[in-house]
Amino acid sequence: MDERDGMNGRASDSRSGMLWTPEELTVVAQWDLRAAEVGRLLGRSRSAVKAARWRLRHEQVGESGVMREWMSVRYLRKPLVMKLPFLARGNASEGDKAEIAVDASVAADNQLATWAVVRGDGLAVLGWYSAQQTNSAAAELEAIKSAFSYGALNGSLLTITTDSDAAAAVVSHLAAGGNVETVSEGFHHQRTLTSIARMLKPAQGKSQLRVQVAEGSASANKRSPEGLSGVADRLAWVGMRLAADRIDPAHPSVRRWIESGGFNRSRRRDRLRKAWTRPGAPGDGRLDGTWGWRVESEGQ
Repeated sequence: MDERDGMNGRASDSRSGMLWTPEELTVVAQWDLRAAEVGRLLGRSRSAVKAARWRLRHEQVGESGVMREWMSVRYLRKPLVMKLPFLARGNASEGDKAEIAVDASVAADNQLATWAVVRGDGLAVLGWYSAQQTNSAAAELEAIKSAFSYGALNGSLLTITTDSDAAAAVVSHLAAGGNVETVSEGFHHQRTLTSIARMLKPAQGKSQLRVQVAEGSASANKRSPEGLSGVADRLAWVGMRLAADRIDPAHPSVRRWIESGGFNRSRRRDRLRKAWTRPGAPGDGRLDGTWGWRVESEGQ
């Protein structure tokens, strides 16, 4: 996972849209002022002020006592679902389908994220979203949300491996019946958290879900939790490169390259970058600009 958070404390810029400072909340709470007036004073939109006042009345504040603002997620396209032959095998068991690893990558501006889900039987999913602000742990939670869809909780134990301690702690909190509103204000995508909480409800108290943190990706066994985590890490990197170069993920040559394992022949980033730009690989320049970045859906 690319660590580019910069989002876990208070925002130093009140216009960043991340948090309301106590000083700003004091102004927001001056009910005799119109929302538009408060917005002009603080450099915020009228709708943001009205939303903050609603949350103040309902005591929706983070654990630090600082008001959070939920960030909308805009999905850039439908997730790309593939099969990785180098992981798949003819006699894949239900146990393979219940072993999943996730990873995510976040752009330097904290506004674009890509996430990857890799299942033990070779199924792989790659997705993208944009937001006014996001972070690596929030992107990892987006991947975990998707993992539920591809590893149904049908009574068997579902194991999801992540390299994010923060994301694993959030899922454990929600699995234990914790409220979305009590999750740290560092996680801004309300619909993601709400979806995970809803998916976890059938599993509460039944020990059907285990979320664990990968110890490392250097494993000779690709189907081990650490091995799958390494594959997910490299696939998430590919997703970010596709977005950065505006390459259409649905292009047949992209799918062929990914499914052939072209991205997974080395754990070293420098070699992965070379593989990305080799003739015939997606990053050789032929496909740049083929992705129009349309928005598929929007949520919190």
